[in-house]
Amino acid sequence: MKSKKLLLAVIVTLVVGLLIGVRVAQVAQQRYVKRHYQFSSTPTIFVHGWTGGKASEQLMVDSAEDLHVAKHKMTIRVRADGTLKIKGHLNHRQKNPIIEVIFNNNRAGELQDAAWLKTIMHRLKTEYGVTHYNAVGHSMGAYAWTYYNMDVSNQKAIQS
Repeated sequence: MKSKKLLLAVIVTLVVGLLIGVRVAQVAQQRYVKRHYQFSSTPTIFVHGWTGGKASEQLMVDSAEDLHVAKHKMTIRVRADGTLKIKGHLNHRQKNPIIEVIFNNNRAGELQDAAWLKTIMHRLKTEYGVTHYNAVGHSMGAYAWTYYNMDVSNQKAIQS
């Protein structure tokens, strides 16, 4: 009976110690981010890879939001015909806004995705004043960003 109580006490102590350690690490991480992270109104645009979708980038978006370093502000869904469905809004007072791009035809290929990015960037510039951005692409999404940037590289600003 004594050994069971001792084992239970050891287990409870380890679990409590682990929980306290995790919380201390979270607080330290949040303090570090608060002191060292740069905030701006420049959006970060996430583009998923081949056969990806909303869930593809969700872990990174959730992590940024949990650390209070960015906030998901807009989702741009590109329909198979290239038309855009925009949910959310951007303004210049937002700190580190995140835009998720979701291609309904998620197997179109990086060249088609780059063409759709050109449409997206034109819309972001004309309707929301976006002239600077951070690009994040996973797998084929990175190729799409590369082809997009190659396409507009000879221009001084985003296509308008």
